[in-house]
Amino acid sequence: IPHLNPGIGWGRPINFHHSTDLYRAYLSTAYIKKTKKNKWHIALQLGYVNQDIDFSGQTFPSQFNPSTGRFDTNLSNGENLLDGPNQYLDLNVGLLWIKPVGRRYLIKNGISLFHINGPDQANSTIQSTLPLRYAFHHTSIVKVNEKVNFTPRVQVLYSNGATNHVMVLEARKQLNLETAVYAGVGFRGYIWRNDAAIFNFGFEKGYVDFGFSYDINVSSLSESINGKNTVEFTAMFRSPPKRYKPLKKRTICPLDQPLW
Repeated sequence: IPHLNPGIGWGRPINFHHSTDLYRAYLSTAYIKKTKKNKWHIALQLGYVNQDIDFSGQTFPSQFNPSTGRFDTNLSNGENLLDGPNQYLDLNVGLLWIKPVGRRYLIKNGISLFHINGPDQANSTIQSTLPLRYAFHHTSIVKVNEKVNFTPRVQVLYSNGATNHVMVLEARKQLNLETAVYAGVGFRGYIWRNDAAIFNFGFEKGYVDFGFSYDINVSSLSESINGKNTVEFTAMFRSPPKRYKPLKKRTICPLDQPLW
């Protein structure tokens, strides 16, 4: 929020207790074009954001009363540039290119652009335009045999001079028609420095995917957070491909569609 400076004011933080209301609604659509040797996905996303801040529930540096040592909300906050609710549209687009190379290799390259309409997110009379954000990603699927494949992934994010990257190498093994296990290792960081090591593993059963990941901080920040790391669990359900419907009798289907 421009001109609002949390964390200062005689060493006392500004109070944001129950002061912000934020609502977001996004609608996404995609078009898929398949040729003999390529597959293209073009996606469009339009969002509506409504955000409001109740400034009456906040305190500002100019409201600090030295005689009492407390903030007095009856004093002027000195913030003449603050404004009321703000609504804006947020437009994002994406493109994905998929191409098989031979019978054992598949590549996926994608790019996404966020905030391409430059929406103003400020709740003040000073404009605060959301900067354009880019997301590049590459995935390769290397098929070792009918049951094992390796998947290297790279994702690079860029926005307003800041970059971030994630690199992961994952191995997946099909145990039977309905069950598979996978495990991977990777790094997350910026420019040429890594700030976290990533370990993940999981299993797939039918159309349900359970995953676990553990991030270990390898930067100098690990001392500040007393060596605390991040643990995440995921559960995902995928709807069966349409070609398996309707079923006239009970049939066991492969876990995923063919690699190509």
